[in-house]
Amino acid sequence: MLHALRQEFNASWTEAKYRDFIRTLETRTGATLGFPLSETPCFFPQSLMASLAQTPYKVGDALLRRPRHSASIDATVAHRHVSAFAQLQTRGAALDAEPAFGPTGGLYLNRGHTVVNIGASLRAGTVVEIFARASNLFDRRYEEVLGYPAPGRTAYVGARIAVGR
Repeated sequence: MLHALRQEFNASWTEAKYRDFIRTLETRTGATLGFPLSETPCFFPQSLMASLAQTPYKVGDALLRRPRHSASIDATVAHRHVSAFAQLQTRGAALDAEPAFGPTGGLYLNRGHTVVNIGASLRAGTVVEIFARASNLFDRRYEEVLGYPAPGRTAYVGARIAVGR
């Protein structure tokens, strides 16, 4: 910390400036502070701040876990007491971090994937709905996050009961 700047700040800080500071905070937030507020500004050399802000990345670089292309197509059909859906989700390759050590362990390309999900439901009366759903219908092997495999083909069957109708 640059002690000369800190001393200059402390010498110029007054009770009136503190009251103005609190009044400004309360005006901007719309809330009344019910406790004393302390401040501790830190003054650091520009060279230190510049070194802390250094990054190996530049504008336009690929973001982690953000594919350049992704798409989803959903279709839903409903007739009387029956409804069904089909969904196709596709995602392009994306840059990802090494799973055990994060970005410091290296960056890798996580392959893209395409998944199909389907489902249907039947309303039996006014309170009961029977449903079935299959996720990852074609049992694709992929990882949304590198190092964490997504579930294979998964099926769900069940009933929903509406209470209070």
